[in-house]
Amino acid sequence: MSTRNTPRTTRHTQSRSHSDRRPSAHAAAPTAYSSESGRTYRLDRVIGRGGFGEVYLATPTPGSGLPAQVCVKISNRISGWLREAYFAELLGREERALRVFDRFAEVDGGQMRYCLAMEYAEYGDLGAWLDRRGPQSERFVRREIAAILGALDALHRGHVLHRDLTPFNVFVCEGEQLKLGDFGIATHQLNPRGVTADAFNLFHVPNEIAWGKVRRWQKRDDIYQIGLIAVMLLRGDSTRPMRSKDVRGLPCSDHLKEVIHRCLGSRGKRYEAAS
Repeated sequence: MSTRNTPRTTRHTQSRSHSDRRPSAHAAAPTAYSSESGRTYRLDRVIGRGGFGEVYLATPTPGSGLPAQVCVKISNRISGWLREAYFAELLGREERALRVFDRFAEVDGGQMRYCLAMEYAEYGDLGAWLDRRGPQSERFVRREIAAILGALDALHRGHVLHRDLTPFNVFVCEGEQLKLGDFGIATHQLNPRGVTADAFNLFHVPNEIAWGKVRRWQKRDDIYQIGLIAVMLLRGDSTRPMRSKDVRGLPCSDHLKEVIHRCLGSRGKRYEAAS
């Protein structure tokens, strides 16, 4: 199996590069207001753009009980916003899911915009962090993969498929802890055979799905993506292709190699779910 680190064109994620678009010294910073919580968010600067809209580093109303800095994700599309708001609520008690503090809609310039106020990942996404930090120890990889599998297990037990477990949607937060985020294409699995594989990052999926030989996404395909994340952490690189036969060269114990090989190998032999 092989993969390349290329984002899907409509991925719902925070960008690595920070924008220089800032309010001038003479202009008031734009704001977003939540009628749900009564909080106002000062939108300090854009830190991400994509098909979903924009992500701002923002300052919430003082005394609101939130961290001093949060991210506000703004979209003009309701579908992805609904998914993220819903699944973030579902994972509200999971320590390794990116927290969403507020979700609201407001009219801006005659148009509706849909907003999420969420935890700020101070180290950015996993790909950007690996560019700076390089390869990680097996101990770190085991601990962090087990932790994010805990959050994924909460989804899988609820018959939910994430479908977008890429280095762009795993975030590095305080204490350099990995957290799952971006549930813009997550969906419930109503059929035990899975869901139609109609939304995914082309270069982070098994070849049988990328090539159209398999048309149903299952929990085991989320597990394939978890295996790729483990490889990226061990290598310190989120860009190089990876095939299941290359696992033997990874810098880790034989036991972890066996686990990763099962994640990436033959579809019928993969772990069936995060548990």
